[in-house]
Amino acid sequence: MNFRILSFQNMLQDIVFQYQYHQVARYIVSFVVSIIMVRSALPQKALGGYELLVFFIVSISGFWANGIKNAFISYYHSLEASEKKRLPFTVFIILSGIAILLGIGLILFPKILSFFHAEILAPYRAIIAIYLLFFATLPMIETIYLLEKKSQKLFHYTHWSQAGILILTIMVALVKPELSAFIGILILWASVRWLYLLVAVLRPFGFDIYQKQIYIFAVFSLPLVLNMVLGSAMEMIDGLFVAHFFDTEFFPVFRYGAREMPLSSLLFGSLSLAMIPMLSKNPSNLTILKAKATKHMHLLAPLSILFMVISPYVYVWFYGAAFQESAYIFNIYLLIMVSRVIMPQTICFAKHQHAIIIWSGIFEIIANIGLSYWWLQYWGVYGLAAGTIMAFLLHKIILLIYNYKVNQIRFSEYIAVKPYFIYTLLLLLTFFITLKGA
Repeated sequence: MNFRILSFQNMLQDIVFQYQYHQVARYIVSFVVSIIMVRSALPQKALGGYELLVFFIVSISGFWANGIKNAFISYYHSLEASEKKRLPFTVFIILSGIAILLGIGLILFPKILSFFHAEILAPYRAIIAIYLLFFATLPMIETIYLLEKKSQKLFHYTHWSQAGILILTIMVALVKPELSAFIGILILWASVRWLYLLVAVLRPFGFDIYQKQIYIFAVFSLPLVLNMVLGSAMEMIDGLFVAHFFDTEFFPVFRYGAREMPLSSLLFGSLSLAMIPMLSKNPSNLTILKAKATKHMHLLAPLSILFMVISPYVYVWFYGAAFQESAYIFNIYLLIMVSRVIMPQTICFAKHQHAIIIWSGIFEIIANIGLSYWWLQYWGVYGLAAGTIMAFLLHKIILLIYNYKVNQIRFSEYIAVKPYFIYTLLLLLTFFITLKGA
Protein backbone atom coordinates (compact mmCIF):
# COMPACT_ATOMS: atom_id res chain seq x y z
CA MET A 1 0.00 0.00 0.00
CA ASN A 2 2.80 2.40 0.90
CA PHE A 3 4.51 1.57 -2.39
CA ARG A 4 1.36 2.49 -4.32
CA ILE A 5 1.03 5.80 -2.49
CA LEU A 6 4.69 6.58 -3.10
CA SER A 7 4.35 5.69 -6.77
CA PHE A 8 1.32 7.98 -7.14
CA GLN A 9 3.14 10.80 -5.36
CA ASN A 10 6.12 10.40 -7.68
CA MET A 11 3.87 10.60 -10.73
CA LEU A 12 2.10 13.64 -9.28
CA GLN A 13 5.45 15.40 -8.84
CA ASP A 14 6.86 14.37 -12.23
CA ILE A 15 6.10 17.36 -14.46
CA VAL A 16 6.96 15.50 -17.68
CA PHE A 17 4.51 12.74 -16.75
CA GLN A 18 1.82 15.29 -15.86
CA TYR A 19 2.31 17.14 -19.14
CA GLN A 20 1.95 13.87 -21.04
CA TYR A 21 -1.04 12.91 -18.91
CA HIS A 22 -2.71 16.21 -19.83
CA GLN A 23 -2.25 15.55 -23.56
CA VAL A 24 -3.56 12.00 -23.21
CA ALA A 25 -6.61 13.16 -21.25
CA ARG A 26 -7.40 15.71 -23.98
CA TYR A 27 -7.18 13.01 -26.64
CA ILE A 28 -9.44 10.60 -24.76
CA VAL A 29 -12.05 13.28 -24.08
CA SER A 30 -11.94 14.38 -27.72
CA PHE A 31 -12.52 10.78 -28.77
CA VAL A 32 -15.46 10.37 -26.38
CA VAL A 33 -16.96 13.69 -27.51
CA SER A 34 -16.84 12.54 -31.15
CA ILE A 35 -18.67 9.33 -30.21
CA ILE A 36 -21.35 11.28 -28.32
CA MET A 37 -21.88 13.59 -31.29
CA VAL A 38 -22.15 10.71 -33.78
CA ARG A 39 -24.58 8.83 -31.56
CA SER A 40 -26.72 11.92 -30.95
CA ALA A 41 -29.43 13.02 -33.35
CA LEU A 42 -27.01 15.41 -35.08
CA PRO A 43 -27.35 15.03 -38.89
CA GLN A 44 -24.30 13.73 -40.80
CA LYS A 45 -23.92 16.99 -42.73
CA ALA A 46 -23.96 19.04 -39.50
CA LEU A 47 -21.38 16.67 -38.03
CA GLY A 48 -19.25 17.25 -41.11
CA GLY A 49 -19.66 21.00 -40.57
CA TYR A 50 -18.41 20.71 -36.99
CA GLU A 51 -15.34 18.74 -38.07
CA LEU A 52 -14.71 21.26 -40.84
CA LEU A 53 -14.81 24.02 -38.23
CA VAL A 54 -12.18 22.27 -36.10
CA PHE A 55 -10.08 21.57 -39.19
CA PHE A 56 -10.36 25.20 -40.37
CA ILE A 57 -9.31 26.66 -37.01
CA VAL A 58 -6.36 24.30 -36.65
CA SER A 59 -5.27 24.93 -40.25
CA ILE A 60 -5.18 28.74 -40.05
CA SER A 61 -3.84 29.09 -36.51
CA GLY A 62 -2.32 25.83 -35.26
CA PHE A 63 1.05 26.34 -36.95
CA TRP A 64 1.87 29.78 -35.53
CA ALA A 65 0.29 29.11 -32.12
CA ASN A 66 2.27 25.89 -31.66
CA GLY A 67 5.42 27.44 -33.10
CA ILE A 68 5.26 30.28 -30.57
CA LYS A 69 4.55 27.78 -27.80
CA ASN A 70 7.65 25.79 -28.78
CA ALA A 71 9.66 29.02 -28.85
CA PHE A 72 8.32 29.85 -25.38
CA ILE A 73 9.59 26.52 -24.06
CA SER A 74 12.94 26.82 -25.82
CA TYR A 75 13.54 30.49 -24.88
CA TYR A 76 12.33 30.54 -21.27
CA HIS A 77 15.28 28.84 -19.56
CA SER A 78 17.84 31.10 -21.23
CA LEU A 79 16.48 34.22 -19.48
CA GLU A 80 17.31 35.95 -16.23
CA ALA A 81 14.68 35.86 -13.46
CA SER A 82 13.33 39.35 -14.22
CA GLU A 83 12.89 38.55 -17.92
CA LYS A 84 11.27 35.21 -17.12
CA LYS A 85 8.63 37.05 -15.12
CA ARG A 86 7.76 39.23 -18.12
CA LEU A 87 7.85 36.56 -20.82
CA PRO A 88 4.44 34.84 -20.24
CA PHE A 89 2.49 38.07 -20.80
CA THR A 90 4.73 38.90 -23.77
CA VAL A 91 3.78 35.57 -25.36
CA PHE A 92 0.12 36.16 -24.53
CA ILE A 93 0.20 39.58 -26.24
CA ILE A 94 1.77 38.13 -29.41
CA LEU A 95 -0.66 35.21 -29.60
CA SER A 96 -3.68 37.41 -28.92
CA GLY A 97 -2.61 40.01 -31.47
CA ILE A 98 -2.22 37.49 -34.28
CA ALA A 99 -5.53 35.79 -33.39
CA ILE A 100 -7.43 39.09 -33.39
CA LEU A 101 -5.99 40.08 -36.77
CA LEU A 102 -6.94 36.71 -38.24
CA GLY A 103 -10.43 36.96 -36.79
CA ILE A 104 -10.94 40.41 -38.35
CA GLY A 105 -9.64 39.06 -41.67
CA LEU A 106 -12.13 36.18 -41.55
CA ILE A 107 -15.05 38.56 -40.93
CA LEU A 108 -13.97 40.97 -43.71
CA PHE A 109 -13.06 38.26 -46.25
CA PRO A 110 -15.54 35.38 -45.90
CA LYS A 111 -14.29 33.79 -49.13
CA ILE A 112 -11.43 32.33 -47.07
CA LEU A 113 -13.91 29.61 -46.14
CA SER A 114 -14.31 28.67 -49.81
CA PHE A 115 -10.65 27.65 -50.01
CA PHE A 116 -11.41 25.01 -47.37
CA HIS A 117 -14.73 24.08 -48.98
CA ALA A 118 -16.31 25.14 -45.68
CA GLU A 119 -19.11 27.42 -46.89
CA ILE A 120 -21.40 25.70 -44.37
CA LEU A 121 -19.54 27.67 -41.67
CA ALA A 122 -20.36 31.13 -43.14
CA PRO A 123 -23.04 31.94 -40.48
CA TYR A 124 -20.51 31.26 -37.71
CA ARG A 125 -17.71 33.59 -38.85
CA ALA A 126 -17.96 35.91 -35.82
CA ILE A 127 -18.00 32.95 -33.42
CA ILE A 128 -14.97 31.41 -35.14
CA ALA A 129 -13.16 34.75 -34.85
CA ILE A 130 -13.74 34.75 -31.08
CA TYR A 131 -12.72 31.11 -30.72
CA LEU A 132 -9.44 31.82 -32.54
CA LEU A 133 -8.37 33.97 -29.58
CA PHE A 134 -9.12 31.18 -27.12
CA PHE A 135 -7.55 28.47 -29.29
CA ALA A 136 -4.28 30.38 -29.63
CA THR A 137 -3.80 31.34 -25.99
CA LEU A 138 -5.25 28.47 -23.92
CA PRO A 139 -2.24 26.10 -24.43
CA MET A 140 -0.25 28.64 -22.41
CA ILE A 141 -1.80 27.18 -19.25
CA GLU A 142 -0.16 23.75 -19.50
CA THR A 143 2.99 25.29 -21.00
CA ILE A 144 3.52 27.65 -18.05
CA TYR A 145 2.83 24.85 -15.60
CA LEU A 146 5.41 22.74 -17.45
CA LEU A 147 8.07 25.45 -17.36
CA GLU A 148 7.37 26.33 -13.73
CA LYS A 149 7.20 22.62 -12.81
CA LYS A 150 3.82 23.05 -11.16
CA SER A 151 2.78 19.45 -11.60
CA GLN A 152 -0.04 19.40 -9.04
CA LYS A 153 -1.74 22.45 -10.54
CA LEU A 154 -1.49 20.89 -14.00
CA PHE A 155 -2.95 17.66 -12.60
CA HIS A 156 -6.01 19.46 -11.20
CA TYR A 157 -6.42 21.66 -14.29
CA THR A 158 -6.41 18.58 -16.52
CA HIS A 159 -9.33 17.05 -14.67
CA TRP A 160 -11.69 19.98 -14.34
CA SER A 161 -11.01 21.37 -17.81
CA GLN A 162 -11.70 18.07 -19.56
CA ALA A 163 -14.61 17.05 -17.33
CA GLY A 164 -16.34 20.35 -18.12
CA ILE A 165 -16.45 19.95 -21.89
CA LEU A 166 -17.47 16.31 -21.56
CA ILE A 167 -20.42 17.14 -19.28
CA LEU A 168 -21.57 20.01 -21.51
CA THR A 169 -21.39 17.80 -24.62
CA ILE A 170 -23.54 15.13 -22.98
CA MET A 171 -26.10 17.77 -21.95
CA VAL A 172 -26.34 19.19 -25.48
CA ALA A 173 -26.56 15.72 -27.03
CA LEU A 174 -29.51 14.91 -24.78
CA VAL A 175 -31.35 18.25 -24.92
CA LYS A 176 -30.50 20.04 -28.20
CA PRO A 177 -28.27 18.08 -30.62
CA GLU A 178 -27.76 20.86 -33.18
CA LEU A 179 -24.61 22.24 -34.79
CA SER A 180 -25.11 25.69 -33.27
CA ALA A 181 -25.48 24.21 -29.78
CA PHE A 182 -22.28 22.14 -30.01
CA ILE A 183 -20.38 25.17 -31.28
CA GLY A 184 -21.91 27.23 -28.48
CA ILE A 185 -20.59 25.00 -25.68
CA LEU A 186 -17.19 24.93 -27.36
CA ILE A 187 -17.02 28.73 -27.09
CA LEU A 188 -18.54 28.81 -23.60
CA TRP A 189 -16.07 26.39 -22.03
CA ALA A 190 -13.13 27.95 -23.85
CA SER A 191 -14.08 31.34 -22.38
CA VAL A 192 -14.13 29.87 -18.86
CA ARG A 193 -10.64 28.44 -19.31
CA TRP A 194 -9.45 31.72 -20.85
CA LEU A 195 -10.55 33.62 -17.73
CA TYR A 196 -8.70 31.03 -15.66
CA LEU A 197 -5.57 31.72 -17.75
CA LEU A 198 -5.81 35.44 -17.03
CA VAL A 199 -6.73 35.29 -13.35
CA ALA A 200 -4.97 32.21 -12.01
CA VAL A 201 -2.04 31.61 -14.37
CA LEU A 202 -0.90 34.95 -15.84
CA ARG A 203 -1.74 37.34 -13.00
CA PRO A 204 1.16 36.21 -10.72
CA PHE A 205 3.60 37.15 -13.51
CA GLY A 206 2.04 40.58 -13.98
CA PHE A 207 0.68 42.33 -17.06
CA ASP A 208 3.73 44.40 -17.93
CA ILE A 209 4.08 45.14 -21.66
CA TYR A 210 7.79 45.09 -22.51
CA GLN A 211 8.12 46.16 -26.13
CA LYS A 212 11.78 45.17 -26.52
CA GLN A 213 11.07 41.63 -25.34
CA ILE A 214 8.08 41.38 -27.69
CA TYR A 215 10.34 42.21 -30.64
CA ILE A 216 13.21 39.92 -29.57
CA PHE A 217 10.92 36.98 -28.84
CA ALA A 218 8.97 37.46 -32.09
CA VAL A 219 12.22 37.27 -34.09
CA PHE A 220 13.34 34.23 -32.08
CA SER A 221 9.99 32.52 -32.77
CA LEU A 222 10.02 32.90 -36.55
CA PRO A 223 12.10 29.78 -37.37
CA LEU A 224 9.98 27.66 -35.03
CA VAL A 225 6.76 29.01 -36.51
CA LEU A 226 8.04 28.20 -39.98
CA ASN A 227 8.91 24.71 -38.77
CA MET A 228 5.38 24.28 -37.45
CA VAL A 229 3.99 25.43 -40.80
CA LEU A 230 5.89 22.54 -42.30
CA GLY A 231 5.03 20.12 -39.51
CA SER A 232 1.31 20.85 -39.49
CA ALA A 233 1.08 20.78 -43.28
CA MET A 234 0.52 17.02 -43.17
CA GLU A 235 -2.90 17.33 -41.54
CA MET A 236 -3.85 20.39 -43.59
CA ILE A 237 -2.93 18.79 -46.92
CA ASP A 238 -4.93 15.67 -46.12
CA GLY A 239 -7.94 17.72 -45.05
CA LEU A 240 -7.84 19.89 -48.17
CA PHE A 241 -7.63 16.83 -50.42
CA VAL A 242 -10.64 15.27 -48.68
CA ALA A 243 -12.62 18.53 -48.71
CA HIS A 244 -11.92 18.93 -52.45
CA PHE A 245 -12.44 15.35 -53.69
CA PHE A 246 -15.19 14.21 -51.28
CA ASP A 247 -18.43 15.71 -49.94
CA THR A 248 -19.05 17.24 -46.50
CA GLU A 249 -20.73 14.08 -45.18
CA PHE A 250 -17.53 12.09 -45.78
CA PHE A 251 -15.32 14.57 -43.91
CA PRO A 252 -16.00 13.14 -40.41
CA VAL A 253 -15.47 9.61 -41.78
CA PHE A 254 -11.96 10.62 -42.79
CA ARG A 255 -11.28 12.76 -39.70
CA TYR A 256 -12.24 10.01 -37.26
CA GLY A 257 -10.00 7.57 -39.08
CA ALA A 258 -7.06 9.92 -39.67
CA ARG A 259 -5.80 9.54 -36.12
CA GLU A 260 -2.72 7.95 -34.73
CA MET A 261 -2.89 5.23 -32.13
CA PRO A 262 -4.23 6.73 -28.91
CA LEU A 263 -1.31 8.01 -26.81
CA SER A 264 1.26 7.77 -29.62
CA SER A 265 1.59 11.33 -30.90
CA LEU A 266 0.66 12.70 -27.49
CA LEU A 267 3.29 10.80 -25.52
CA PHE A 268 6.08 11.18 -28.06
CA GLY A 269 5.17 14.77 -28.87
CA SER A 270 5.01 15.90 -25.25
CA LEU A 271 8.19 13.94 -24.45
CA SER A 272 9.99 15.70 -27.29
CA LEU A 273 8.84 19.12 -26.06
CA ALA A 274 9.69 18.38 -22.44
CA MET A 275 13.19 17.12 -23.36
CA ILE A 276 14.19 20.22 -25.36
CA PRO A 277 15.09 22.36 -22.32
CA MET A 278 16.74 19.37 -20.62
CA LEU A 279 18.98 18.67 -23.64
CA SER A 280 19.73 22.38 -24.00
CA LYS A 281 21.03 22.45 -20.43
CA ASN A 282 22.92 19.16 -20.56
CA PRO A 283 23.48 17.05 -23.75
CA SER A 284 24.12 13.97 -21.60
CA ASN A 285 20.38 13.94 -20.89
CA LEU A 286 20.15 12.13 -24.25
CA THR A 287 20.21 8.92 -22.19
CA ILE A 288 16.96 10.06 -20.53
CA LEU A 289 15.39 10.65 -23.96
CA LYS A 290 16.43 7.15 -25.07
CA ALA A 291 15.13 5.52 -21.89
CA LYS A 292 11.75 7.27 -22.03
CA ALA A 293 11.33 6.80 -25.80
CA THR A 294 12.17 3.10 -25.55
CA LYS A 295 9.77 2.70 -22.62
CA HIS A 296 6.99 4.31 -24.67
CA MET A 297 7.83 2.08 -27.62
CA HIS A 298 7.49 -1.09 -25.54
CA LEU A 299 4.02 0.08 -24.51
CA LEU A 300 2.71 1.59 -27.74
CA ALA A 301 4.01 -0.80 -30.40
CA PRO A 302 2.13 -3.84 -29.02
CA LEU A 303 -0.95 -1.65 -28.52
CA SER A 304 -0.71 -0.47 -32.14
CA ILE A 305 -0.66 -4.07 -33.32
CA LEU A 306 -3.68 -4.86 -31.15
CA PHE A 307 -5.59 -1.81 -32.41
CA MET A 308 -4.84 -2.81 -35.99
CA VAL A 309 -6.60 -6.12 -35.45
CA ILE A 310 -9.65 -4.85 -33.56
CA SER A 311 -10.20 -1.43 -35.18
CA PRO A 312 -12.78 -2.58 -37.82
CA TYR A 313 -14.96 -3.95 -35.04
CA VAL A 314 -14.36 -1.08 -32.60
CA TYR A 315 -15.24 1.63 -35.12
CA VAL A 316 -18.51 -0.04 -36.07
CA TRP A 317 -19.35 -0.55 -32.42
CA PHE A 318 -18.62 3.05 -31.38
CA TYR A 319 -19.63 5.00 -34.48
CA GLY A 320 -21.85 2.68 -36.51
CA ALA A 321 -21.51 0.84 -39.83
CA ALA A 322 -21.25 4.11 -41.78
CA PHE A 323 -17.80 4.63 -40.27
CA GLN A 324 -16.22 1.26 -41.06
CA GLU A 325 -14.05 2.90 -43.72
CA SER A 326 -12.60 5.04 -40.94
CA ALA A 327 -11.08 1.91 -39.39
CA TYR A 328 -8.90 1.12 -42.41
CA ILE A 329 -7.78 4.75 -42.64
CA PHE A 330 -6.89 4.48 -38.94
CA ASN A 331 -4.83 1.33 -39.58
CA ILE A 332 -2.73 3.19 -42.13
CA TYR A 333 -2.14 6.01 -39.65
CA LEU A 334 -1.06 3.47 -37.03
CA LEU A 335 2.06 2.91 -39.15
CA ILE A 336 3.23 6.45 -38.32
CA MET A 337 4.48 5.11 -34.98
CA VAL A 338 7.45 3.67 -36.90
CA SER A 339 8.53 7.29 -37.48
CA ARG A 340 7.10 8.86 -34.34
CA VAL A 341 9.25 6.84 -31.95
CA ILE A 342 12.38 8.32 -33.56
CA MET A 343 12.96 11.85 -32.26
CA PRO A 344 15.99 13.39 -34.02
CA GLN A 345 14.14 16.73 -34.17
CA THR A 346 14.40 17.03 -30.37
CA ILE A 347 18.19 17.11 -30.62
CA CYS A 348 18.10 19.68 -33.42
CA PHE A 349 15.70 21.91 -31.48
CA ALA A 350 17.87 21.71 -28.36
CA LYS A 351 20.90 22.75 -30.43
CA HIS A 352 18.88 25.50 -32.18
CA GLN A 353 19.58 23.86 -35.55
CA HIS A 354 16.37 25.14 -37.08
CA ALA A 355 17.55 25.31 -40.68
CA ILE A 356 17.75 21.53 -41.18
CA ILE A 357 14.31 21.08 -39.60
CA ILE A 358 12.87 23.66 -41.97
CA TRP A 359 14.48 22.20 -45.11
CA SER A 360 13.52 18.64 -44.20
CA GLY A 361 9.99 19.91 -43.52
CA ILE A 362 9.82 21.54 -46.95
CA PHE A 363 10.86 18.24 -48.49
CA GLU A 364 8.15 16.48 -46.47
CA ILE A 365 5.46 18.84 -47.80
CA ILE A 366 6.54 18.33 -51.41
CA ALA A 367 6.66 14.56 -50.93
CA ASN A 368 3.30 14.60 -49.14
CA ILE A 369 1.50 16.51 -51.89
CA GLY A 370 3.09 14.46 -54.66
CA LEU A 371 2.63 11.02 -53.11
CA SER A 372 -0.85 11.74 -51.76
CA TYR A 373 -2.18 12.99 -55.10
CA TRP A 374 -0.47 10.17 -57.01
CA TRP A 375 -1.69 7.37 -54.75
CA LEU A 376 -5.15 8.95 -54.40
CA GLN A 377 -5.70 8.13 -58.08
CA TYR A 378 -5.10 4.41 -57.46
CA TRP A 379 -6.30 3.67 -53.91
CA GLY A 380 -8.63 6.58 -53.13
CA VAL A 381 -8.59 7.90 -49.58
CA TYR A 382 -6.30 5.02 -48.51
CA GLY A 383 -3.65 6.20 -50.96
CA LEU A 384 -3.98 9.71 -49.57
CA ALA A 385 -3.26 8.45 -46.04
CA ALA A 386 -0.36 6.25 -47.21
CA GLY A 387 1.31 9.18 -48.97
CA THR A 388 1.24 11.19 -45.76
CA ILE A 389 2.83 8.37 -43.73
CA MET A 390 5.61 7.87 -46.28
CA ALA A 391 6.39 11.61 -46.44
CA PHE A 392 6.70 11.80 -42.65
CA LEU A 393 9.10 8.86 -42.63
CA LEU A 394 11.31 10.54 -45.25
CA HIS A 395 11.39 13.69 -43.10
CA LYS A 396 12.67 11.71 -40.10
CA ILE A 397 15.29 9.90 -42.21
CA ILE A 398 16.78 13.25 -43.30
CA LEU A 399 17.08 14.35 -39.65
CA LEU A 400 18.61 11.01 -38.67
CA ILE A 401 21.30 11.42 -41.30
CA TYR A 402 21.93 15.03 -40.22
CA ASN A 403 22.39 14.06 -36.57
CA TYR A 404 24.82 11.32 -37.58
CA LYS A 405 26.85 13.47 -39.98
CA VAL A 406 26.82 16.87 -38.22
CA ASN A 407 26.13 16.20 -34.53
CA GLN A 408 28.00 12.89 -34.43
CA ILE A 409 25.01 11.27 -32.72
CA ARG A 410 24.09 7.76 -33.78
CA PHE A 411 20.56 6.44 -34.14
CA SER A 412 21.25 3.94 -31.34
CA GLU A 413 21.91 6.78 -28.87
CA TYR A 414 18.25 7.79 -28.72
CA ILE A 415 16.36 4.54 -29.40
CA ALA A 416 16.91 0.83 -28.73
CA VAL A 417 17.66 -0.47 -32.24
CA LYS A 418 16.86 -4.19 -32.00
CA PRO A 419 13.35 -3.92 -30.50
CA TYR A 420 12.64 -1.00 -32.84
CA PHE A 421 13.17 -3.09 -35.97
CA ILE A 422 11.33 -6.07 -34.50
CA TYR A 423 8.28 -3.94 -33.72
CA THR A 424 8.45 -2.31 -37.16
CA LEU A 425 8.41 -5.71 -38.87
CA LEU A 426 5.50 -6.93 -36.73
CA LEU A 427 3.51 -3.76 -37.44
CA LEU A 428 3.98 -4.12 -41.19
CA LEU A 429 3.06 -7.81 -41.15
CA THR A 430 -0.09 -7.15 -39.11
CA PHE A 431 -1.06 -4.29 -41.41
CA PHE A 432 -0.86 -6.37 -44.58
CA ILE A 433 -2.75 -9.24 -42.96
CA THR A 434 -5.61 -6.99 -41.82
CA LEU A 435 -5.62 -5.14 -45.16
CA LYS A 436 -7.47 -8.05 -46.74
CA GLY A 437 -10.67 -6.93 -45.07
CA ALA A 438 -10.61 -3.45 -46.58
